[in-house]
Amino acid sequence: MTEPPEPLPTPPAPGAPPSAPDSPAGPGRRDLLFLGLLAVVLTFGLFLYQRRLDFYVAEEGFLWYGAIGAAHGEVPFRDFYSYDPGRYYWAAAWAKLLGDGILALRFSTAVFQALGLFCGLLAAWRLTHRRWLLALVGVLLLAWMEPRNRLFEPALAMAAVAAAVALLEKPSLRRHFWAGALVGLGLFFGKNHGLYLGVAFLLLILLLRWRWPALGESGLPRRLVAWILGGITGASPLLLMLAFVPGFFGAYVDSIRFFFEQGRTNFPIPIPWPWRVDFADQTVTEAARELASGVGFLLFPLFVAGVALLVVRTRRAELRSRALLIGSGAVALVYMHYAFSRADLVHLAPSIHPLLLGLAAVPALLAGRRRLAVVSAALGMGVFLAVLTWFGIVYSTPWFKELNVHPYRPYV
Repeated sequence: MTEPPEPLPTPPAPGAPPSAPDSPAGPGRRDLLFLGLLAVVLTFGLFLYQRRLDFYVAEEGFLWYGAIGAAHGEVPFRDFYSYDPGRYYWAAAWAKLLGDGILALRFSTAVFQALGLFCGLLAAWRLTHRRWLLALVGVLLLAWMEPRNRLFEPALAMAAVAAAVALLEKPSLRRHFWAGALVGLGLFFGKNHGLYLGVAFLLLILLLRWRWPALGESGLPRRLVAWILGGITGASPLLLMLAFVPGFFGAYVDSIRFFFEQGRTNFPIPIPWPWRVDFADQTVTEAARELASGVGFLLFPLFVAGVALLVVRTRRAELRSRALLIGSGAVALVYMHYAFSRADLVHLAPSIHPLLLGLAAVPALLAGRRRLAVVSAALGMGVFLAVLTWFGIVYSTPWFKELNVHPYRPYV
């Protein structure tokens, strides 16, 4: 039985810009306040408990060294080997207020973490308005925000999901501009983030043109211009450094040439697929942890492929109701490169958040069916994500090691 044809959109008045469907009601002020408070309470509750636990000089020490250098006037790339400058200047700005010690560094990254978690909760608000469920989603997202020196990655990824949802719900020129601004800001914090977010939002803009013909062919150039202008605005700190900081332009170009010369962005290791787990020579817990990590990597391509198929089958009228699932799929597609560039937990954890938000949205596909089916699917997905989180990341967190593995000894 064929589906009835969709009604044609009402053409705009002569000379008026193409209209877009009305967007669903967004969160009110009380909702935003709750989501913000929840993000702050969860983030800084964890920060206060584990702020003095653990220190990995090869990773967190590398960030700390660069933050101290930036706080004292040195320039990333030009004066010291570094990642992109955004994270160092973020930490350096807080160092002016709090000092350049390790606790000040951890506080500054926790602030960025809270902002990212707020964005993740803002996206999850599209699934449920029940505050206790949002709190559980917040705990899930927070648990995977590891390690502490890589909190910028999941924060930017969750901000991208929230921006993608907003863009799909109402593709106005303003939202195109802010999506571009996020791309530019991501470029300031990492070339890979700029590339990831640029590809993700370009795909979504083209999707909107394909699925919402009412936007009109003439609307696409204007939306691309608004998006590009937003990108220039977001990247303005980096552009100003390239233009006015002596020696930075050449050092930045050299950092790009470095990746082309070595032919890769990281030193790859074998992907720990679930079927490679050796159950014979490991304890049950060790095998479960390795299995959970492998499942996390396997879910990336499966989820992205599923969303791609869903996009093909999604009608125009369903696009907004599936905005979280589709937006998460676009962001998960690009951050899959980050996870697989070096397939270990250190790269899986910071990139998995779009996948987690997307999986949480899967039961919503059953909306309109029997309540028992919807509740059962949501409960099953919740249990699956809880088990994946427990064995996939919790065992590697400083707070869990302090409580259950080997209590840290104070350094005097």
